[in-house]
Amino acid sequence: MFNIEFEVGKKYENMKGIFEVLAIDGDSMHIRWENGEEMMTTKSFQERVLMRMSMERGRA
Repeated sequence: MFNIEFEVGKKYENMKGIFEVLAIDGDSMHIRWENGEEMMTTKSFQERVLMRMSMERGRA
């Protein structure tokens, strides 16, 4: 099982680019990309995105 422990203040990369986790509340998290765009998403959704990207790169 692919499991990422997202942490506030840490940076991760999804299909849209590098983002920073601004806040976490349960499964919800507030993120901001390097271009300044922000959104609310879920840890579970972002985990699936990162898992798919890893599989596509042959590293899962």
